[in-house]
Amino acid sequence: LDSCIHTLLIGDRRFVLQLWDTAGQERYHSITKQVFRKADGVVVMYDITSAQSFTAVRYWLTCIQVRPFSAI
Repeated sequence: LDSCIHTLLIGDRRFVLQLWDTAGQERYHSITKQVFRKADGVVVMYDITSAQSFTAVRYWLTCIQVRPFSAI
């Protein structure tokens, strides 16, 4: 599990950008779902060299759609 936190100042507003890379690993699914609940946005990526990675995108999109994003 890799993560990165970066604070952005845009105009007079401060934003915290948190990036989490779980590499789609099964053992991180529960953590990822918890992060989705508090997220204001989600980026789903896949490995272009892995058909399995591309297929898993549907699973992650379903997980994201379970939580209603009011700010997106």
